[in-house]
Amino acid sequence: MSVEVTTEVVRAVEAILLVAQEPVPTDLIAQLVEVPSASIEEVCVRLAESYEAAGHGFQIAKVAGGWRSSPGPRDILQERPAGDVPPSH
Repeated sequence: MSVEVTTEVVRAVEAILLVAQEPVPTDLIAQLVEVPSASIEEVCVRLAESYEAAGHGFQIAKVAGGWRSSPGPRDILQERPAGDVPPSH
């Protein structure tokens, strides 16, 4: 049985993953947002894929039996070329 996942559910999952200090099991996220585990697993996979495709500086990954956010690939932290300084505000 498939459950339609709302924008609010996706936002709640993102918030949980961004503030969690440890990997959060799919079943726990499902309990917190009151959506079946299979739907949460799909949401997390899609979020991970969309963040990777967009080149964000962080990623969502399944580690140690749960989902968590973490800094993106180390190549993001490479030195900038000389003269490539971000504008100051």
